Amino acid sequence: MTPSNSSTEMSNSQSIMESLLSKGSQKYEIYFYDNIYNYKFGRYMIDLNNYLPKEHIDLYASGIASEICYINNTKLDIHKLTSLPIKTSYTILYSNMELLKKYNKTIPKTWDELIETSEFIIEKENKTNLNLFPINGLLTDTETGTCSLYDFIYSCRNSTDSPFPPVTSDEFLHAIEKFKEMKDRIGSDDLFQKGAGFSIQAMYQKSALFIKYWNINMIPIYKMTNIPGLKEGISGTTIGGQNIGVAKFVSKERIEASVKVIKYLTSYDVRKNLTIKTGEYSAIPSLYDDPDVCKAVDCEFMKGFQFVQREFPSDKSYDDFSKEFRSKIYEYIFGNKTALQVTHELDRMNKFYYITFTNSLHGKLYGTFIFIILGILIASLALPFIPSLTIYYKCLPPVLWIISIFGTFLMFGLCFIEYGPVTPSKCQLRILLYSFGLSLNLLPIICQQVKRLHMVYPLWKRIQKNIYIILFSLLLINNVLYMFELLSPFLILKKVSKDFGNTKQCVSRTNLNKFINAIILIYEGLILMIVIILSIIGRKIEVMKIDSKFILISLYSTILSLIMIVILSTTNIDNYDARFIMMESLNIIFSISNHIIFFIVRPISLFLILKFSKDNSDIDIRLYTTSSTMTQSKKVNPSTNYINIARSNYSSDDMISIAISKSSSNENTHSKGLSNTSSKDYMIGKSLTLKTHSKDNIPSYILSTASSKDNIPNFILSNASSKENISSFKRQNI
Repeated sequence: MTPSNSSTEMSNSQSIMESLLSKGSQKYEIYFYDNIYNYKFGRYMIDLNNYLPKEHIDLYASGIASEICYINNTKLDIHKLTSLPIKTSYTILYSNMELLKKYNKTIPKTWDELIETSEFIIEKENKTNLNLFPINGLLTDTETGTCSLYDFIYSCRNSTDSPFPPVTSDEFLHAIEKFKEMKDRIGSDDLFQKGAGFSIQAMYQKSALFIKYWNINMIPIYKMTNIPGLKEGISGTTIGGQNIGVAKFVSKERIEASVKVIKYLTSYDVRKNLTIKTGEYSAIPSLYDDPDVCKAVDCEFMKGFQFVQREFPSDKSYDDFSKEFRSKIYEYIFGNKTALQVTHELDRMNKFYYITFTNSLHGKLYGTFIFIILGILIASLALPFIPSLTIYYKCLPPVLWIISIFGTFLMFGLCFIEYGPVTPSKCQLRILLYSFGLSLNLLPIICQQVKRLHMVYPLWKRIQKNIYIILFSLLLINNVLYMFELLSPFLILKKVSKDFGNTKQCVSRTNLNKFINAIILIYEGLILMIVIILSIIGRKIEVMKIDSKFILISLYSTILSLIMIVILSTTNIDNYDARFIMMESLNIIFSISNHIIFFIVRPISLFLILKFSKDNSDIDIRLYTTSSTMTQSKKVNPSTNYINIARSNYSSDDMISIAISKSSSNENTHSKGLSNTSSKDYMIGKSLTLKTHSKDNIPSYILSTASSKDNIPNFILSNASSKENISSFKRQNI
């Protein structure tokens, strides 16, 4: 297929080809396409390395084919020959030899020579020939304009071995300044914006001293030479033309037949005969050492081309880049912007910005803050092992602590995801850290809350017996959802911003991907809801009240930050600095709030309350722990009237309550028995609860005390009717 057999205009031919090839169409075997689109169509072509003889490929190896016919990927070790040049176009300078000879001038070899020669001859000729102009610019709002800029900029590099100058280089800056100087000295805005039709007409009418244009049939008075440069011996010529390739979707037989056609059309003999008859440039360099060819064409002229391929960022569409590139430079050549402004904007246009630990103040500050927090998190892990602090960290068994802390560190990894370039793997990793981190952080809390509830509510016993199976099942659901997530990798959306710089962001590739993301979000929301419900129930139970309060505080901050993260992820924010700051702040809050509250805030709060309770007789504190065999008792100020319930020999599953409360009156209360004390709940052993409203609640128990001025009254609950020890009583005994 070629643009000529397309039923639409030339400008739509590329989109038609892409539509056919992207659908795997078998309608055509051989495709002709503009070589600039090799990056787009080459992936649909067979690798000619596997079909053509090596000696045939070597004919083109040292020429322009290496730049326009391959798809290279050094990481994957790919060097795919997608096509071969079938027609090559190039830009050259046409010089009016009649006028040059008339004024004894030579063909210019530098742009400064061209400007000086033009000024001299135009000044002389304008006395009799007002239609004569020095040179065209071809700076149109089409691909021709882009090619004209590439020609000129490439001709202003420092040496013949230098690559195309980067937009931030001095060569690039000097090149566009020289182009504007030439326009101002010997041309005009209108003249330099004229297109192809005007240029061809000017040559036939002999109204141009110099013309810069593509290779066409020779016009007698104009001589073709290489385009001048900023320095003598340096030139620049844009590579144009078409490649020929074979679609990989057709049958093996059709591929083999098509390869034979390509082998014939690109053979040495065919290209030689074509060059001799038409003077057309061939992409086989060795042809210009052939005496027969050199009799028909100027081989030295053909060898002198310094070709430049239109390079562009690999993560951009060429069409979009080309339009942005020329439009931006036109703002300097024809507008009011400075060359420095334009080069700076071109640099921003071609870059995609992201934050690193070194490239911005925000990155450095947040990086320092993150590592400080990480150090605090790691250091805080030692707190439960300090003997004097162990009592404050027994709200979870060691295994559940480890699981929860692992989830915290997974979530904290989100803070590092925001640094560096956006990649599909990072998009996947972000989902993993959010999902697994939150689940592992919260599921241990669910386990512990259920274990406590089953002591108070028998209906929870069945759940408690299977709690670890439930925990494993919930994590399995996480795994299954994430496996579905991996089936459809993320796409990277390129966001262009003229004011803040281009950025990239993760976008779901398919509706399945969007659906799975929504399911994961709903699933994590259900886990949060379960913890909230358990905590609300727990607030009604005396022995769970304090921990439930801390859990709810932690959940509120987690939910709020998660909602803000979802909103921020779906909001279009061009300022990547502001987006980074907001996202990083929310990730920090989301990841460490639970750990900070339970590892730091809760222990400090309990410590201060206990300390404060020595001077405030109205405080009622219960510290809940799970521990292996314990025999210690919490000491209190002996000068105040407190009840100290001794603890001994409780298993690791026992929930111990250290109840420190002031009795409702003075020591007379002790002698009168429990009937006169205020209503309090005490947990002994496996949630053995005594409601001391009346003596009827404990008909078989006698409260005895041994008072001492030097010691707190020790209350021992003994069984008057049975020899059984109090530690063996179950809840149902009461």
